[in-house]
Amino acid sequence: MDILIDCGASNGSAIGEIDRQFGPFERIFAFEPNPGNASSIPRGDPRLVVIEEAVSTKNGSARFYLSEQFDGSTLYPEKISGNIDKNRYIDVQTVDFADWLDKTVAPQDKVVCKMDIEGAEFDVLEHLLKRKKARLIDLLLVEWHVSRFPDRWPRRWRRTLIKIRLLLSGTGYRNWR
Repeated sequence: MDILIDCGASNGSAIGEIDRQFGPFERIFAFEPNPGNASSIPRGDPRLVVIEEAVSTKNGSARFYLSEQFDGSTLYPEKISGNIDKNRYIDVQTVDFADWLDKTVAPQDKVVCKMDIEGAEFDVLEHLLKRKKARLIDLLLVEWHVSRFPDRWPRRWRRTLIKIRLLLSGTGYRNWR
């Protein structure tokens, strides 16, 4: 089965572009924890499943900090872009993405995953690699949020190490946006 997973789907605007460029897909999963964004995702496509949870390294709940722009909301209050207000947050459900992948996709599936999760990509990708679940993804499209945090240089090193580990795991990789 050809599957698209959009982590940090925002209003769903990237889904059509990715479907045209890498699809067509038989199933599309859109993860978006921000209710303002999730409600804007067009629901007419029968292939689409919208999951209003935050992609994470664990199942549970967490504070989700809101930004002035809906697409800049994050699990990380130290984010310096988007005018994150540490006092303005909602509680959202989180999903262990490694567990979810393991239960949802099969090794023979063709999986394209777009990840734009406002800083959580570092922890989530390291978790996928540690659990050896990154190999369930054929192509990973990542927007890295290095410059949106005060600790840029450590994040740049983490990004480099993650990219190397992804290549060694056999997971295809491209920068997104």
